Amino acid sequence: MTKTKETKHEQECENCKLAETKAQEMESLYKRALADYTNLSKRNEEDKFKIISFANEILITKMIGVLDDLEESQKHSKSDGIDMVINKFKKILSDAGVSEMNPENEVFDPVSHEALDLVDGEKDKIIVVNRKGYLLSGKVIRPALVTVGNGNS
Repeated sequence: MTKTKETKHEQECENCKLAETKAQEMESLYKRALADYTNLSKRNEEDKFKIISFANEILITKMIGVLDDLEESQKHSKSDGIDMVINKFKKILSDAGVSEMNPENEVFDPVSHEALDLVDGEKDKIIVVNRKGYLLSGKVIRPALVTVGNGNS
């Protein structure tokens, strides 16, 4: 080969290497941007779920207060209509992931119970449930109000 052909060939090889390096850099940047976008999308979905869950928790907590009132009125007026409404209300709450805590005779747990009084009875044992507590998908949204034994019999 002549010198000009060799130099031209070397220059073309150098240009190809530069183009290949640039292409690899661009591919790396593309992959990083794609991963960032995927992570951002996942984070947005998680945030949206948290916001919806929090809004549901507030609404459900208010609805539980209405259920308490219905159950209290049921004690004073035996009515099939009130029974039907209470059962329907409980079914709706259950479908939303709400479950009752009625911890009578369980050991007091300050995370899911709130002690109103100490009375004679087995130590740290719940003697009376003054107001039921509720869980939403396993999370305490309203602790049970309880009377606890103080260890004196």
